[in-house]
Amino acid sequence: MKHDVNLFCLVPPKPTNLTVEEEQVIGASGNISRLYNVFVSWATPDLELLPSRYEVELVRTKPDATFLERQNTTGNTTSVTFLSMELGSEYEVNVKAVSKAGSSDFANVMRISSPENRSKTHTENEGVEWDVEYLWIIVLLPILLIIISSGIYLYVYHQQGKRNRHERRCLYIEKYSVVISNLPRLVFSLLNYQTRQRKPSIRTECSGSVECGLDYNAEWEIPKENLLLGEVLGEGAFGIVRKGALQENDTWRDVAVKMLRDEPSTEELRQFKQEINVMQSVGQHPHIVSLIGCCTRSGRLRLVVEYCAEGDLLNFLRKRWNDLVTSPERREANKISSRLIQPVKYAELLSQDSKTDDAESTNPLLWTVTNKMYDIVN
Repeated sequence: MKHDVNLFCLVPPKPTNLTVEEEQVIGASGNISRLYNVFVSWATPDLELLPSRYEVELVRTKPDATFLERQNTTGNTTSVTFLSMELGSEYEVNVKAVSKAGSSDFANVMRISSPENRSKTHTENEGVEWDVEYLWIIVLLPILLIIISSGIYLYVYHQQGKRNRHERRCLYIEKYSVVISNLPRLVFSLLNYQTRQRKPSIRTECSGSVECGLDYNAEWEIPKENLLLGEVLGEGAFGIVRKGALQENDTWRDVAVKMLRDEPSTEELRQFKQEINVMQSVGQHPHIVSLIGCCTRSGRLRLVVEYCAEGDLLNFLRKRWNDLVTSPERREANKISSRLIQPVKYAELLSQDSKTDDAESTNPLLWTVTNKMYDIVN
């Protein structure tokens, strides 16, 4: 009687330890088909809680949602078999216990019908783990793609910005270099300055095509063998200046030779060529350091200009000022000035004694300082 009460009055529990296995169907000719035999089993409940029957459903979820088959089996059975089922890529198995008092919740298992999983057994808990793993993949994959895409975009944008800045800088330098190179010509044309025509010299033997990419008159070319280099006079950011000796006909002339350092960059070489062109356009003038010539063939570029034996202008002026201040003539002038100041200090006193004619005639200086200006001041 107790068994009858449990059977008809109690709702059976949910099936546990649900297990699913697939077996691929092999055709008569030995070909592997797309059909599978599915074996479903579960644990035996307590004898007092045996249901009247079990309902087992097989549902395909991917690529389409399709109800495949339902089987009902007796309450003392713990397994069923579905034969020749087309499972698709993913399917679900649902099992519930049924009695006259009602039915239990479904115990279900989600299955992925892939070749590596078809020979494995999955429990209900393993199906939940698969769902969690797929959830992580779905969430993290778009984030990862966004991060990678953002990094690529920032890198490309940064490189493009660098190229644009470099191009603008080159255009700016080229633009103002043209202006600077033409400025001397404009200034001297306004001043109606006539460039002195150079006489033919030993440089004529170097006439011909100009090397190093320079566009200038070949008459400025100096043979390298006619130029001797001496000590270093000064150094700059990318070049050095040496004292040199230039042979012209049978005489030697002191000159200053400017050249680049070893292994100059393309930009330094371009600026040096530009300087040579500017110096050529200016020509020679008695009040500026003028171009004598240059060496552009068979080796390093060399710019030959007039040699300033007294050094640069600033130090020359300072030296001249010191010489002027300390010269004997300057010291004598200072003494005379101090003697002239003394009568002025006593102008008022001396003016009181200026009534006598003898004083006025013997000291003309006293008469010059006793004027109305000092009367007003005092």
